[in-house]
Amino acid sequence: MRRAFLALSGYFVIFLATLICHSGGATNHITLNGIFLLFLSLLVIYTGIFFMIYSGANRKFKDPSLTVFQLSVAICWAAVMAYFTGPNIRGSIITIYILMFMYGIFQLRFRAFLALVAMAVTLYVFSMMLLYRNHPESIDVMTEIIRTMILFIALLWVSYISTYVFRLRQKVKLLATRDPLTNVYNRREILEILKREKSFSDRAGSPFTLCILDLDDFKNVNDIYGHQAGDTVLKAFARTIRMNIRTEDYLGRYGGEEFFVIFVSSDCNDCNPACVERLLSATRQLSFPEIDRNLRITVSIGVTAYVQTGVSIDTLISMVDEALYRAKAAGKDRVEYSKPLAYKG
Repeated sequence: MRRAFLALSGYFVIFLATLICHSGGATNHITLNGIFLLFLSLLVIYTGIFFMIYSGANRKFKDPSLTVFQLSVAICWAAVMAYFTGPNIRGSIITIYILMFMYGIFQLRFRAFLALVAMAVTLYVFSMMLLYRNHPESIDVMTEIIRTMILFIALLWVSYISTYVFRLRQKVKLLATRDPLTNVYNRREILEILKREKSFSDRAGSPFTLCILDLDDFKNVNDIYGHQAGDTVLKAFARTIRMNIRTEDYLGRYGGEEFFVIFVSSDCNDCNPACVERLLSATRQLSFPEIDRNLRITVSIGVTAYVQTGVSIDTLISMVDEALYRAKAAGKDRVEYSKPLAYKG
């Protein structure tokens, strides 16, 4: 949402620059009302973008940040502005293209950038061909060929640099958000995700389920087989849980042998037993022949649902902790549920 607002603020800056150009006679074939209409259309589009992000509809897309869509809108807008810009300052449009592509620096891979480069160059050439057809006096063919070549080379360079920065950011993000042993989210990141899901639930009314998983008698594994064996067990357990939840769900190491699972979509929220029981069953089936053929592990799980109650994160964690305590007291290797506050159902 912040990045979308940042993009919109950039349009306002360009809008002011366009008004200055128009007042100085540097635009052609467009009225002041036409300029306002163009920017009004952008406001309408971004109203839709903000609504999608606010409601969570963007989560249904492969690119939930909508970066490619926003850049496509910007490319179309730039091609239109190139058509109406006077020949003396049309070269400045290249700078705007570069600024637009920088918007994707933290989100897009090189392949996505290549598609956007092709789109940008194609639409720019099309707008110049259309301008030549309608107003041949407003265009110098050779100059525009040179500008198109410069645009293509500049955008390729920006795409390469942006992809390099993207990869560096991914490495830094991985180090900052992942538990180095199990390669799942670390404590800080899983708590941030929990806060984000709570905010989304409060806003959109979409419930989610929080589970805390604690390996039973894990201290015995360390005491009998050593800490290296304990690390092997933790890695195998985390990998197994990851394989038995959906892509949209979250798994994080809360501390020691405790893990959080957050079920976020309708199939597994509101304490759906099938989703949680699958985790119990998958853990029971784990074996460690490289350590001891007889070694088996089990897990106790505490579960609660968040159904837009407005309770705090600390209260929510206390509820799953209490459910986990009951699971341990009842014999371990089981699931216990804490009825969500203001339960609906």
